[in-house]
Amino acid sequence: MSRQKRLLWITITVGVAALLIFIPLRAADLRSSDQPTATESISTQKTDTAKTHTVELLELLRIWMLARELELSKEQMIQFTPLFEELQRVKDRFREDRRTIMAQLQKVSNLPTDEEEELAVLKARKDVENKYWQEVQRLTGELNSQLTPRQQIKFALFNDTYRQKMRQLIASLRQVGEANQKPYIDKIIEQNR
Repeated sequence: MSRQKRLLWITITVGVAALLIFIPLRAADLRSSDQPTATESISTQKTDTAKTHTVELLELLRIWMLARELELSKEQMIQFTPLFEELQRVKDRFREDRRTIMAQLQKVSNLPTDEEEELAVLKARKDVENKYWQEVQRLTGELNSQLTPRQQIKFALFNDTYRQKMRQLIASLRQVGEANQKPYIDKIIEQNR
């Protein structure tokens, strides 16, 4: 492995480790910094806030990793980042739409319905998938138009392996982190009671 790749993975590892340490501490801070309440909605809001922060941090890490991997110039970053974020929103929206459609398919398969209703759900599924692929093609084309051929290759490889690498990295860091963090987090929670 080249020196540059080793440095990149060390940087990524340190960044993810910092996230894994920060997130539980932030969640503990959210639990202990406010007055306890009787309603679960506030607890749910805190959990949602912690999840939102986590997602935002992971997205920032992803963009940072991608920028380093592609060696984007400042000008490219300015144009690339909004399109990449839009592509991620399209993918997120598709996952939500797909879950909804799959729930409808499950409902239709379990209940006696007429063929017209079944065809309507199948058409809705096809429409969601077609719209998604059209948007992905458009945005990927716009992103690639801003990249050199070498950067396009690196972008395709990055997209193909990112989730798998992050899962492996998080799993290994979580194993190490849980053993080391628990006494510290428990101490913070205990001090703030």
